[in-house]
Amino acid sequence: MRIGRRKLLGGAASVLVAALALGAWLVGGTDLLLAIVLATVVAGLGGVGYLIVQAERRARENLKATVDRRLDDLARDLDSKLHLPGEQFEALLRAIKSSHVRLEKELATTVEGSDRLQAQTLNQALRGHRVQVADRQKLFEQKTIRQFRHMPSELDALLQVHRRLRLDDPLPLMGGWALSPRGMLQALELAENPEVSLVVECGSGTSTLFLARVLQLRAAGRLVALEHLPEYAEKTMVALKEHDLDEFAEVRLAPLEEVSVDDTSYLWYSRSAFADLDKIDLVIVDGPPESTGTWARYPAFPLLQGALNESAVILVDDMGRGDERSMVDAWLQMGGILEVPALSPDQAVLRSA
Repeated sequence: MRIGRRKLLGGAASVLVAALALGAWLVGGTDLLLAIVLATVVAGLGGVGYLIVQAERRARENLKATVDRRLDDLARDLDSKLHLPGEQFEALLRAIKSSHVRLEKELATTVEGSDRLQAQTLNQALRGHRVQVADRQKLFEQKTIRQFRHMPSELDALLQVHRRLRLDDPLPLMGGWALSPRGMLQALELAENPEVSLVVECGSGTSTLFLARVLQLRAAGRLVALEHLPEYAEKTMVALKEHDLDEFAEVRLAPLEEVSVDDTSYLWYSRSAFADLDKIDLVIVDGPPESTGTWARYPAFPLLQGALNESAVILVDDMGRGDERSMVDAWLQMGGILEVPALSPDQAVLRSA
């Protein structure tokens, strides 16, 4: 039988007080009656403690019985409200299970077909992307090797460019998308020819300013640059004005539009931007960018051929790319032009035959 904590405390207190009283009487001569009274008081306190413990035990038992009874009543109430006949409940479970299995199969079939199609599309895109990355990496490596191999020549060409231009104020630096120093030197040498009166540049940028400077030094000639991006056109026009070169060069905004050459469609500069040009002496082909499509620059010769002067020269940049090489070969097959040596391996110089 379990003994309550207060009962134990009461008993212990009674024994302790009785022992103290007895000890006091034996040692100090305390009156025996006083010792008996103290012992009686202690015993009474112990009895009160025992009664308190018993009352608490009965209260806990009653509370537990009340809680159990209420829980039983609640369970019976819920059972009566939620009870369904056994057969109806089993039928409902079977219907739910059957519907669930059917939906799972339909979903799996749909997802499998969708995933398969998406996987095929993704794989094709990834294969194409890997090929493009490999091609660009190879081109970059080849270009880097050529740059290091020809670094002395490029530095010498850069010095010659600046000597030829006789600049008081520096023009923008070459690099990035601009012509290389040897490529720029080649373009300047062609533009310095006294017979060159009209220069057409496909694309605009630093080369536009350098070529305009050559015409300024000659005090003759005109340059027309075709640019399909408004921000680049505006930037180049501002630079021309800042260096007082706008008298010899202009930039025409020429949005790319679909053109047909030999039954093939290309995106090239709007015809309205160059329709008035005639007797062109020099064409610099450095646009549109290759991202606009295969043989992006191919229309330059077929579309401008009728406006070329008899002694016209075409300078093609980025000849390190496969598109440009095959494009120039296709032009040569058309006749009317021939290829001559160029200063830079990244360029091709074509003269009227």
